[in-house]
Amino acid sequence: MPDNDWRSHERWRAILERRLNEIGSMVKGNQSFQADRISDLLEQIDEIRKELAAVKDRQDKIALYVKENVPKRNGA
Repeated sequence: MPDNDWRSHERWRAILERRLNEIGSMVKGNQSFQADRISDLLEQIDEIRKELAAVKDRQDKIALYVKENVPKRNGA
């Protein structure tokens, strides 16, 4: 299960890195800043894909459990 706590080491490092990139981009100019933003968005999309895959796996397990363990009703 992914760690959603913003205080985790990985998240804290990502936050600091983004802020440092933002400050550096302000010094370098808008093009670098936009490139950093796109990079951040791609990273976030990748995280969401991983989380969605975990949700799908859990949903598949629940569906299999229900199919195997919950009796069917007649007329339902």
